[in-house]
Amino acid sequence: MAANSLARLYYVRSRLTTAAEAACADAAWVGSDRTIWQSSAEDTFRGPGSSYDTFYAMLSERSRVRYTPSLSIALDAVNNRAVCDAQAEVPLVVLGSASPRPVTVRVRAVSQMRFTNPVLP
Repeated sequence: MAANSLARLYYVRSRLTTAAEAACADAAWVGSDRTIWQSSAEDTFRGPGSSYDTFYAMLSERSRVRYTPSLSIALDAVNNRAVCDAQAEVPLVVLGSASPRPVTVRVRAVSQMRFTNPVLP
């Protein structure tokens, strides 16, 4: 694998991490229902809302750099947090290979839900 391939993988991982953290922070903000929590202190989760849009907006260079990202968001009601798993398929030309081989880069981001009661140990 060439040095420029390693630099590309590092770049994709860095961008993927930033996008996953942004999406997770967004999911933690929009995922809990602030109005219900303010009136009754009840934890209510609505879903990730626009968090997927946040993720893909952060990766606008994906076609130029040639990688395919994806994201899954889980709202963990037991621990009052959003867990975001992102991955990207990066086609790399490996020495001795005629066609590019995909390399998968994976990252995880976790963000504490806003407007929830604290989880007690």
